[in-house]
Amino acid sequence: MNTFPVRFGRKGFTLIELLIVIVIIGILAGVVLVVLNPAKQQRKSAESVLSANTNKLCLALNSCAATTATAGNCGSATFATTLALIGAADPTGIPAASTFASAISGNVVTITGTLSATAGVPKTDSTACNYSCSFDFGAGTATRLLPDAGCW
Repeated sequence: MNTFPVRFGRKGFTLIELLIVIVIIGILAGVVLVVLNPAKQQRKSAESVLSANTNKLCLALNSCAATTATAGNCGSATFATTLALIGAADPTGIPAASTFASAISGNVVTITGTLSATAGVPKTDSTACNYSCSFDFGAGTATRLLPDAGCW
């Protein structure tokens, strides 16, 4: 009672059909890896936290600058001293592998936050991400928070 015709010699898929399926699966896997790259997403997230923490320090520097006209009252070459002068908490290590520094050159106080190249997937090979801002007490002007080329 079998009404279907029996085809002898045909027992499965051809080589071309199998290759097409393998190529399609490979393309889909490549797209998924690019879209869901967790290391890159973690790096971008860490850079956002670094930017926010550096921005808070810059706001504290600007607040200090609003109350005094002397760079030495708001900044120092030692980061811990600068934190004490501007009344800010030390965000070093938040995010992991981040460091912060301050510098004073004449009337200009600069604060820099750095995320090392080992945290996640850096934008360029072996390049840290740096955010920095400064306040020029001589001119009374602030430089906004700026990322460098190593940041996403």
